[in-house]
Amino acid sequence: MASSDSIDSRVMVLQLFTSCFQKRPDRTQPKSLGQGDGAVETESEDTNIQPLQTPSQPRNHAKSSSQSGTDRPPDPESLPKSHNADESKFRKLKSAVKSKPKSVLVFMYLARGEVETEESRAAEYKKTVENKLGQMFDGFLSNQDKVADKNVMGAESIENYMNTLGADHLSHEAFVVLEIVKAEGIGQISRDGFVAGWSKLALETDRSLRVPVDISAHKRHVQSCIEKLPHDPSYFKQVYQRVFFVGKEPQVKAMDTPVAFVFWETLLGPELHPWKTPNIDWLRLWKTFIDEVWRIEEDKYKRGVNKDMWNQTLEFANKTMTDETLSFWSENQAWPGIIDDFVAWCQRGGFVATKKDGMEVDGDQ
Repeated sequence: MASSDSIDSRVMVLQLFTSCFQKRPDRTQPKSLGQGDGAVETESEDTNIQPLQTPSQPRNHAKSSSQSGTDRPPDPESLPKSHNADESKFRKLKSAVKSKPKSVLVFMYLARGEVETEESRAAEYKKTVENKLGQMFDGFLSNQDKVADKNVMGAESIENYMNTLGADHLSHEAFVVLEIVKAEGIGQISRDGFVAGWSKLALETDRSLRVPVDISAHKRHVQSCIEKLPHDPSYFKQVYQRVFFVGKEPQVKAMDTPVAFVFWETLLGPELHPWKTPNIDWLRLWKTFIDEVWRIEEDKYKRGVNKDMWNQTLEFANKTMTDETLSFWSENQAWPGIIDDFVAWCQRGGFVATKKDGMEVDGDQ
């Protein structure tokens, strides 16, 4: 049996359509065929045509145009009350009644229910996904983490999690996982990052790209990402930029220089994305230069590596891979000062070509 709300909506739609086609009091009636000029059209004699029946005594319904004598939309207050929808949205619909054509109002009213139903389903599915991911996160917490902070995976939990996904926690493979879960510090995976990262993949607009909330599906996705990391420059950049947040403390703006050295060796070393051209080992030169200008004593440096320097180092490295003469560089460009100093240092040391009278000449290699 249809609900009262369903009957109300059908009554409203029926009356809106009925009011659109009723004879208007101010309209001249057409003449009947075969009658004189003074004759007017009469009702049909066909007894087989029955008037359309409507449910009796609706609780709320729109007034017919014929009752008021004017062709106007229904009174907003006559629309049925909203029980499940957002009341603010329903009030906006009511206010629109006074200015919208009736056919548009009918469509809006009918479509509104479908849209809100779809939104409700999507919200419910999102909540289900997030709850399942929260339970998955809990399953990887060590006893120590459960006592210390149930919202953060520590080193032991992360190692176990990486092993489950088939990722080496001591290599660049770990960075793939840490990028997915949006890690924000050294040796930490937060509940919020874990849920946000994996739910984004589970709720992809393109259903063919969705990663189900299942550890086997997660493992397959991680392995796929590990395989494409060396071959996809855009994805490599995405992971590289996330590593900056992994390598520093959450409340600190810069990564410690020794940590940056280790991560550069991992990301720009020979196993993944070698920063080296036929004549120059750029990574070795870069580290040597930083040591000369920043190091105070062993493992102690004047400053750390901030986000801009970290990101721009990759941009600079990519350009040197196709132009080891550094002809792409100009002091008028917006490179960080440390990179400008590195270029000058390389040119003074004869590691790269220098510019002389507008011409480039080879320096000693």
